[in-house]
Amino acid sequence: MKKFPILKIPDIVFREVTSMMTPIEIIKLAMSDFKMELWLQHQKYKILGICFVLTKDHPEVVTQTCYSYKDDGFLSVMFETTEDNKIKPITLEELDEEPSRILRVPLEELFSIYSRLTRIFLCPSHGWELQLDQLELSEFREYTERILTSEIHEFTVRGGSITNELLAELMDKLHENVELEIYSDIPLDYSHAKVSTKGSDP
Repeated sequence: MKKFPILKIPDIVFREVTSMMTPIEIIKLAMSDFKMELWLQHQKYKILGICFVLTKDHPEVVTQTCYSYKDDGFLSVMFETTEDNKIKPITLEELDEEPSRILRVPLEELFSIYSRLTRIFLCPSHGWELQLDQLELSEFREYTERILTSEIHEFTVRGGSITNELLAELMDKLHENVELEIYSDIPLDYSHAKVSTKGSDP
């Protein structure tokens, strides 16, 4: 079967075709070819939000297209390192089919992906979420140090317990325009205007 020359079709047709794609399909298309990625950057696809979720093993990107959890308003994709050291998007369904194949993606590669996706999607909210109970403290600090040097709207910490010392470190480094949300147990004697305390998940 011959490949469809999508880059050779008229611009208006290309826009129409890609406008019917989900954000995950756009991500897969962008990462399949460098020229395709550059082409997609000019389209500026509008979504409500994009968030990178960092866990110990399977970092993922969650895209938001509506305010409801119904009708696939939130879609996610993970990334794997292929045998030839290329980064490939992989959906949760694909991971379920072959759960042992996904390999950890280096941190700098994740930031490269984040930068690339923020040039493709035009959205009012983009940020990072760290799963505190799934990361070593040294990893959490390393990720935080790197994340807070980039341009973000939101920074979320979820799970586990966060100490006064660690929370103070976050507040010292956090830019005033970045919203910090804590979905972890925090000491009762800590308070700060920037912190929105939601408590731990049940």
